[in-house]
Amino acid sequence: MSGGPPHERVLIAGYLRRFDGWSRLCEAMAAVLGVPPSQVIALEASGDPVAFLSARTQHGDFAVAIEAFVDRTRAPGFAGKDAMMAALARQLGVEILYDDGGSTIPYRWVLASPEGKRFEVFERPDDGPDLRLDPAHAPRPLLGGGGKP
Repeated sequence: MSGGPPHERVLIAGYLRRFDGWSRLCEAMAAVLGVPPSQVIALEASGDPVAFLSARTQHGDFAVAIEAFVDRTRAPGFAGKDAMMAALARQLGVEILYDDGGSTIPYRWVLASPEGKRFEVFERPDDGPDLRLDPAHAPRPLLGGGGKP
């Protein structure tokens, strides 16, 4: 073990509208974090990367759930969860759904678009395990956090 400071890993989780493959996801995450792709590895792998990453398929409007455990002290591009999700959506060219912690409503989400915009959206609560957006609630533009109104 090194005598340096402990890693300060933060969990970043969200859902991708579309998945273009593991390699593409790792490369995009590395670009957003400002590190080489070799510093983003699978959660199950051993090592000491800047980020551990996992992706799993699911049902609903957003086909892939992602989780990243990021050592923010070694990620020069890390500027917080909102900025990271906005940048990742741009890098991948896909919408990302995530919880920004800004509400106690369990069905409320933030939708980051590839164009850099963020919207407040709601999930349909009656769809069981499927994650689907509720068409009864129009997306509402959000300001700040890396997005544009």
